[in-house]
Amino acid sequence: MADYRKALALDANDLDASLHLGALLLKERNLDEAERLIERSLQVRPSFLPAEYQLALAHAALGRVDEAVSEFERITKAAPEWIEPHVQLAVLYYRLNRPADGLRHRKIVDRLSEQSRQKNGIYGSRETPGSSDPR
Repeated sequence: MADYRKALALDANDLDASLHLGALLLKERNLDEAERLIERSLQVRPSFLPAEYQLALAHAALGRVDEAVSEFERITKAAPEWIEPHVQLAVLYYRLNRPADGLRHRKIVDRLSEQSRQKNGIYGSRETPGSSDPR
């Protein structure tokens, strides 16, 4: 984290530093500072989906669930094949007692996961992942 802070001291508009530090702070539950840094990332590069995703995570963690849902929905429209926003939406919808919406996103996650497994050949053969020895 110290390196990201140094980078921001040199350049307050360093997109990578503000986004990565914001994500780390989010994981450490330093939510207010994380939100501020992620918002700075979006000032530098508006509509940057990874920053929008991190901001939606921050809003969900801060209890601003309706705002987070709206942001995750916007992200899934812009990047419908990105699994993680669908996962977050499923969880949030179940928390909001909206099981039909939660199930809809869970089905999307299942479909995208299956497509990824087929595309990448994960578990598509009798090989153990990371091994070239068929079993």
